[in-house]
Amino acid sequence: MAKRKNNDNTFEIVKKTKVEEDEKLKLNSNVNEKVQNKGKKNNKNNKNNKNNKKNKNSKKNGKKENIKSDEKVEKKGKYITEDSMLKLIDTINDNVESKINEKLTKQRARDEYFSKREEKIQKRKDEKNQELV
Repeated sequence: MAKRKNNDNTFEIVKKTKVEEDEKLKLNSNVNEKVQNKGKKNNKNNKNNKNNKKNKNSKKNGKKENIKSDEKVEKKGKYITEDSMLKLIDTINDNVESKINEKLTKQRARDEYFSKREEKIQKRKDEKNQELV
């Protein structure tokens, strides 16, 4: 059953033909299949990712490879030394200083803009007062 709108703005209840119902069923089934396929693909990808991570971890558990991985960790700098800490502090300070400088320059620009604006307004007021006198 379906409602159809007439030219008179009235609704008419009309039986759907079997062809229309079949088309709707096909569309719905196609959409459901696509959604299910996407879910299956995502599950496969997740499983593959987990398996890859497990394989990598199992490789690291060997003694020879464990020593190599420790060397790599030291090279990557995961152990924080005084030099690296000082460099980190310097970069953070530089970032903070640059942000402060940006804010100050913006504030100066605003102050200049508003001071010029006030001067213009004051000039107009003075001119009007002179014309009146």
